[in-house]
Amino acid sequence: PVETQLNPAAGSFCVEEYKPPLYNKITTKFGHNIAVWGGTNRQMVFGGNNRVDNAVLTGSYPMFGGVTIPAPTPELVTPVAATEQLGFYSNPTAAQPSINYFSYGLTPTPMPVGASGFSSSQLVGTSIAVTEKRLYATAPGGAMPYVYSWDLLPMLLAAPPSYSLPLTPWPQLGRSLSVDGDFLLVGAEAKAFLYSLTTKAELPLPIPGDHTNEFALSAVVNGNHILIGDPGVGATGSVWWYFYAQGIWKYAGALALPNTLRRAGTAMAASEGLFVIGAPGSAGDAGEVLVLRIVGEKAWEAVQVKHLTDPAPGANFGYRVALSKSALLVTSKLETQDGIDYPRVRYYTCN
Repeated sequence: PVETQLNPAAGSFCVEEYKPPLYNKITTKFGHNIAVWGGTNRQMVFGGNNRVDNAVLTGSYPMFGGVTIPAPTPELVTPVAATEQLGFYSNPTAAQPSINYFSYGLTPTPMPVGASGFSSSQLVGTSIAVTEKRLYATAPGGAMPYVYSWDLLPMLLAAPPSYSLPLTPWPQLGRSLSVDGDFLLVGAEAKAFLYSLTTKAELPLPIPGDHTNEFALSAVVNGNHILIGDPGVGATGSVWWYFYAQGIWKYAGALALPNTLRRAGTAMAASEGLFVIGAPGSAGDAGEVLVLRIVGEKAWEAVQVKHLTDPAPGANFGYRVALSKSALLVTSKLETQDGIDYPRVRYYTCN
């Protein structure tokens, strides 16, 4: 394993700033997918069964206000994404799959992405991701799977996709999606596919021999680094590290994770050189998150996570994570309020 420095730098923390209301009383899948945009206004989108909960947070100690947007059809999972101005959600398994966007405000009105529509077999929006200028969505169904992309200008979002990237067919293609710079990373069952957005070529990405079918359950690319999660390796789980040098991606090895983690790599996120690894464990585990910063060619530094209240036993904290700039969201799969178990999303500021 690659050595991981676990002593945090002085003054380096992710601090829980605020406890949002438990919108999970609406649905038992609240927080199954979460997104945040860490600009001046901390925009957040929460996805769950049958609806999307959009919350706008601003300031150092944000005032939390939520707006609920009913999704058009019942969905087990609602993939979501967020930018400074727009929120997104998709309905990949609906009879008429769709991706929708909305502007933040008291009465957001969802609008469809793409003018021509999509067939049910395409499963468009199985996963979605945004950069500052573009929206990306996987469409792994049908004879030929694709990633579609749109410019974020509303007039162009309403048009057919301006970019399409053919993918290699594979089981569970699109279960994770990450985009940074010229690189697009798509997770599938026991496989991760890396592409150049410019050339549309698939790039070699070595796959370790001791992986499980949960390899690439989560995967992130940020700068010159890729992390791929495999929570099925042993009790701890595993996170595989790749780095970009001399024009190729090289496999560095598995991160040396603390042995207190359980099912590490279930969820991951990255932004501006900061990486978050969710380790929710199994039923009965409190769960943890590990926040890392690269400090050298093969050295990482752990960033301490401070809670207002520690996750309860059985909470499965780290079930989902989202990160943008300094804004971090973490879902606990189950936390108790008034004697009833609900999922919960916590909000942190990292420095």
